[in-house]
Amino acid sequence: MLKGSTKDKPTPVESPPSSRAWFRGQGGAARAGVAPSRSVQEEWTLALVKTRLQEAADVLRRMKASRHTWPEGYRSAWPDVVRTFWDAYGYSDARARPIPPTPREIDRMDAALDWFHWLERDERYVVWMRAFRITWRRMQERDGRSERTLRTIHRDALLKIYARLAGRA
Repeated sequence: MLKGSTKDKPTPVESPPSSRAWFRGQGGAARAGVAPSRSVQEEWTLALVKTRLQEAADVLRRMKASRHTWPEGYRSAWPDVVRTFWDAYGYSDARARPIPPTPREIDRMDAALDWFHWLERDERYVVWMRAFRITWRRMQERDGRSERTLRTIHRDALLKIYARLAGRA
């Protein structure tokens, strides 16, 4: 072997990460003294913008409602009433709760909701309804405008968001 080559030197064993750095999600970056890398979205597409808006609507739907979410008339301090014997002992159909969103998903939702500041009121309405996957037919019935008009508004709004994200505005 050549003198001074790295092959004859033993490789140091990597020490396990400290519990605090690992908990913060920094793992090896905290040990090495390097700032943890953040994933920055560089390539925006219309499909990606649409997906992120649908993801934001889904996260908002899964978030746990607080006591200030509902108007006073729709909540009570009393527990739910058990109507029958069979309901009391679990013989009724079980309802699965949605999985609560992760902090990362909530951050992405907040970022996507900020995009709505770039849109007009009508555009926000149409984009938000489509993000919640409401059909064009139902939107047409609620809004009173034709499906073609709603699709045009939706497309133009997505293009406006895309142009702003891609830095072309």
